[in-house]
Amino acid sequence: MQFTWLYTIVLLSLVVCCTGGKKGGCKTGDTSPDENDCTKYFVCDNGANVTMQCPFGTAWSDKKATCVRADTVGCKIKLQSVKAESGNFTCPATFGYFADPDNCTKFYMCSWGKPTSKQCVGNTGWDSKGKFCNYKDNLSGCS
Repeated sequence: MQFTWLYTIVLLSLVVCCTGGKKGGCKTGDTSPDENDCTKYFVCDNGANVTMQCPFGTAWSDKKATCVRADTVGCKIKLQSVKAESGNFTCPATFGYFADPDNCTKFYMCSWGKPTSKQCVGNTGWDSKGKFCNYKDNLSGCS
C-alpha cells in the first residue's frame, strides 16, 4: 500500500514536470503580441510571459515573429510630452539633442521621447548645427 502511494506521487511528479516544456500556460520560447502596445511583445520564459520592447521605429510582427518597421504593420508610434525643468518641452524626435527655445546656453537631450535639460558650461552656448556646446563668439544670437 505504501509503495503504491509513493509510486503515484513519483508518477504525478513526472507528468507535471515533463509536459513538453509547458508550464503556467505558455511554452518556453513562444512569442505573442502585446494587445495594448504594438511596439511590445511577450516571450515565454519558464512558463511566464516576459515583456519585451522593440527598438525605436519598429513594432512586433506576429506573422514574422520579429520586430519590423512600424509602418509595415500599421503601428503608429506615439511620443509623449514631458514637463521638463524649465517648462514644457516636447521632443521633436524620440532621440537627439535640441536647442532650448528660451535659453541659448541650454539644450535638451531626448531619449525615448523624454527630454532632459542640459547646461553648456563657461562661455559656451548650444550649437544646433554642430550639436555641441560651442563658444558664444561662434554663435549668432547668443551673447
